[in-house]
Amino acid sequence: MEQFEKIEQYALGKLTAEERIAFEEKIATDPAMADALSNFRKSQMAIKAAARHQLREKTAKAYSSQVSATNRKYVLIQRIAVAAGFLLLLAAGFWYYNQDGNAMEPDILFVQNFEMPAAPAVRSYNNPQDGKWEQTLQFYGANNFDEAIPLLSELLEDETFDQKETAKLLWGASLLATHQADKALIILDQINDASSYKQEKEWYRALAFLLLNKLDAAKSALEQIAGQKNHYKMKEAAQMLKHL
Repeated sequence: MEQFEKIEQYALGKLTAEERIAFEEKIATDPAMADALSNFRKSQMAIKAAARHQLREKTAKAYSSQVSATNRKYVLIQRIAVAAGFLLLLAAGFWYYNQDGNAMEPDILFVQNFEMPAAPAVRSYNNPQDGKWEQTLQFYGANNFDEAIPLLSELLEDETFDQKETAKLLWGASLLATHQADKALIILDQINDASSYKQEKEWYRALAFLLLNKLDAAKSALEQIAGQKNHYKMKEAAQMLKHL
């Protein structure tokens, strides 16, 4: 329980700077805790993505008509049941995803595969922008993307800022997390192919195409990834292609 609480506090940005650095040092050497953190963030993203899923729009139509006051409590019960059913559907999607050859909706594939890239820790203040960078990472780590996105934009406009490639990746991922895939593509395309984030760029571009329902572009991007034996998402891309 203590480990879960620490993971939750880190993901929500509730740790102090010292505690955050200590936690990041631990997950760097503890694969099990790193996986637990990844799963926690993925579950948060699944819930947020589910809220935006088109199935919610379809079920909402059932309640579009006005309801009399005497029936409202029954409607509330029905809505709770729909929400519970949707979570069961999402869980079933995880099982369905592992069945070879079954086609899946692009947004479900996105939910199953999207996770935020890890953010680096700021350990020293080499220039005036390090304070803003640390604040940005705190917002980012807490999934507060509405605050993180404008700060990332400001940092990239500053010529003295020396973490531009990292900021581009985090910005692109933050835009995907808020379902702004078109804007995410613009930022991701700015990542230098000579940087260490080339593979991340390829992966998140493929996810952006999925979110935009541009299946031909998504397939092409995933095929490129699956064809690289040393790509860190080669297996995931090959699996996803079976469902498109």
